[in-house]
Amino acid sequence: RAQAVRVLGYWRDRVPNVLDRLEVAVKDSHPRVRLEVVRVCSFFGEVDALRALQISQYVVQDKDEYIQYCLRETAVQLSTYDAAKPLAKEVLAYVRESAETKPPYWLSNENRELWELGRQIYSRDASCMTCHQKDGNGLPPAFPPLSGSEWLQGSDERLIKIVLNGLAGPIEVKQKAYSPETGTPPMPALRELLSDREIAAVLVYVRNAFGNRLPIVPEATVAKVRAQTKDRSTFWTTEELLKAHPMPVRKSGK
Repeated sequence: RAQAVRVLGYWRDRVPNVLDRLEVAVKDSHPRVRLEVVRVCSFFGEVDALRALQISQYVVQDKDEYIQYCLRETAVQLSTYDAAKPLAKEVLAYVRESAETKPPYWLSNENRELWELGRQIYSRDASCMTCHQKDGNGLPPAFPPLSGSEWLQGSDERLIKIVLNGLAGPIEVKQKAYSPETGTPPMPALRELLSDREIAAVLVYVRNAFGNRLPIVPEATVAKVRAQTKDRSTFWTTEELLKAHPMPVRKSGK
């Protein structure tokens, strides 16, 4: 059935009532068929763009990650046509919001549980989301982003230290400077507020949300760093952290 849908896509200008046929096929019980329908819908031009997107929209609550990816790409493609633009905006907003609440497919079941715990902690009132925002893009010029941040890369210990004792002073993130002069407050210490497991969970989340895909931070590593820094009561500075844990060296041409 999926192959039949693919043929409809290639012969869409020759097969009569092709959109009607796709509207039936998108309700198929097999995800491979639904996926193919959404992919084929991206081929349509200005005249049929809105109808094609309306058909694709049927799968907006589908749990299949590949279908969700394809729906997003189809909506982006069809949004280039004026008739489909308003609906495409709604579809993309829904897909993005849905993706933010689902653990990424590359995590193990155990790490998906940690990711979900981390998401809940991140989203608490007066917690991480207040400054770094729901989408992880921060609020320039005061609050730096987590999306694509080099500070999430490399050393686990550096990241754990920041969460345990906080960070004060100027910092550069994605080639943009943040400092007290531009309204950046210290990041608060969470040593007394979060357990080792909760810190590991938050770090699993921020390293694997907002477009990031980075290694998990083991709970045992959090416990080790907590013990090593138990006598510290002040914020870290970027100078201290980078001296002890330099940023990964970028390969030439990247």
